[in-house]
Amino acid sequence: MRQRRLVRRLGRRWLLKKNLLRRVLVITGGRIRKLIVDTQKDARLAGKHYNAVGKFVSTNDITQIDPFKGRFVQAANGRRYVLETDPNVLHSIAAMDTPQFHEIYEITSPT
Repeated sequence: MRQRRLVRRLGRRWLLKKNLLRRVLVITGGRIRKLIVDTQKDARLAGKHYNAVGKFVSTNDITQIDPFKGRFVQAANGRRYVLETDPNVLHSIAAMDTPQFHEIYEITSPT
């Protein structure tokens, strides 16, 4: 990670670069998409949404996905993806195979 300039040392501490490219899964447009995001905010929002969808599907509690209505994740290329909040679509997506945890969140390098 040091060779790719993703971390630097400040005294005794290692500092991680804040705007790393991350590959995240986003549920949008009736499907799960793998996106590359460049901000921690977008990666966190995608993760929270993915987690909320899992809770919604197992409990059928609509309040889990209500906070995500009208919200979007912006990919590193600038395109915005609206987060899926339709209960019927989310249940049909959940019926498909779900990806492994290591596929959900991955730090990538621009090189």
